[in-house]
Amino acid sequence: MPAREIPIKVGAVTPVDGDPWHSTLVVTLEPPDYADLAVTFEYLTKPLEVLHVYGFHVRPRGERPAGEWGKVGAGLIRDMPVARWEKLARSAAVLEVEGATPWGWRHAESDDEIAELAKAIVQVLFPDLDPLVGKAAARRWSRMLRLVEVTLQTEAAEARGEKSPAAAVAEERGVTPGTVRSWLHQARQEGVAPGEISLEELKEKHPEIAKYVEPRPGIAVD
Repeated sequence: MPAREIPIKVGAVTPVDGDPWHSTLVVTLEPPDYADLAVTFEYLTKPLEVLHVYGFHVRPRGERPAGEWGKVGAGLIRDMPVARWEKLARSAAVLEVEGATPWGWRHAESDDEIAELAKAIVQVLFPDLDPLVGKAAARRWSRMLRLVEVTLQTEAAEARGEKSPAAAVAEERGVTPGTVRSWLHQARQEGVAPGEISLEELKEKHPEIAKYVEPRPGIAVD
């Protein structure tokens, strides 16, 4: 089942006092599954680039009387899908700072769909990579295929609302969550993970890739 849309509010880029190179940006999410709470990520930015999160807050949503404030305990925070929220918040921050369009690979759920889409993506992004040329090329082809498949599986797990997408993919593939996270890191390094470059840049470099991507779902930016 697709993840429920999460409204996101993006603040203004604010210069850091005494620092001409850096600014801050506040992004607030109001997750439907936590109707009384608002989640805020604070990003450090520089011109045309989002750097990293430097602050994270969970607080009562809206102007509720103090008597209605719920308790935000360690157990509640532990069970929150913070990594998934931060990914959405970062997409919104990038949209604000870099003028980029958040995007993901076309949704695929079944193993056959994922395998077929992964093969198409690798063929487009690495047109000179022929697994029949030799053992080295075959190994790299297999590696790139695995990295794209894991990326697609992780996106599908996020869309289903899995609290730990990496753990869900690890169970599917019979490996540890740490292995999945390592593969996702490698996917970012290889440039096959969504959002590593802007959609505009991707289309400019690979115009034939457009049919394999779609705007990032689940984002409503005010």
